[in-house]
Amino acid sequence: MLNKNMITKHFSKAAKEYDEYAKVQKKMALVLNDLLEEKSNYEILEIGCGTGYLTKILADKFPDANILATDISPDMIESAKYKLSNYQNITYAILDGEKISTDKKYDLIISNAVFQWFSDYNQTFQRFFECLNPNGYLIYSTFGPKTFIELSQSFTYAYQKNQIKQNYIIGPSFSKMNELINISTSIGFISTHQEKFYTEYFPSPKDFLRSIKKIGANNSSQADHVLVNKKVMTDMLTYYEDTFSKDDQVYTTYHAIYGKNQKV
Repeated sequence: MLNKNMITKHFSKAAKEYDEYAKVQKKMALVLNDLLEEKSNYEILEIGCGTGYLTKILADKFPDANILATDISPDMIESAKYKLSNYQNITYAILDGEKISTDKKYDLIISNAVFQWFSDYNQTFQRFFECLNPNGYLIYSTFGPKTFIELSQSFTYAYQKNQIKQNYIIGPSFSKMNELINISTSIGFISTHQEKFYTEYFPSPKDFLRSIKKIGANNSSQADHVLVNKKVMTDMLTYYEDTFSKDDQVYTTYHAIYGKNQKV
């Protein structure tokens, strides 16, 4: 079970350095840009604006739009406000996108690399559907189950080696693309999805784990306080470096899922 207070804390702590480490998230934002329909006078709701990378893309692409940029983290909101202070068509709100409740209607609800932090897709997508104007779009990216597959395999090996049944959870549970498609179509969206895989390289497994913390994506479960056995961690790091290395660097997989859903 995800702990929203912990999620807020982690992302607020990461706000100052987020842009330096969120390389894949920036690539994902550019894919979302390619999915956008050309239109003026958009009413846009962005869920999880972070430091404003996608927000700037939206403001430049739709200069006549009204953009409400939201995030669960006050520090992320302040960072976006500072970076985008010259834009007059953006307003901001501290908001948990999973709990949106408004009578206002939007032409576009958009979100980049956020939905993996949601606990209930069915209920949240239904709320998004109700907040959209006819022919409006819900366009998003999220992470799929093959994200950090190397890390998962390394922990599995370490726990088995030490004959420990406990499973370590590095972050949220990632939904499969067909699950997201089924949810979207059952609500009434006309839905198209695609997936892409990105490989990132780091000097060592510890550097990779450090990068996760720098973007606020470390463990945010209700059991966040549970410490990993030191021997398990050592065996995990050794296995990771021995198994998932190339050209003196370790690599990790990001599995990105993109959804474009239209309300008709």
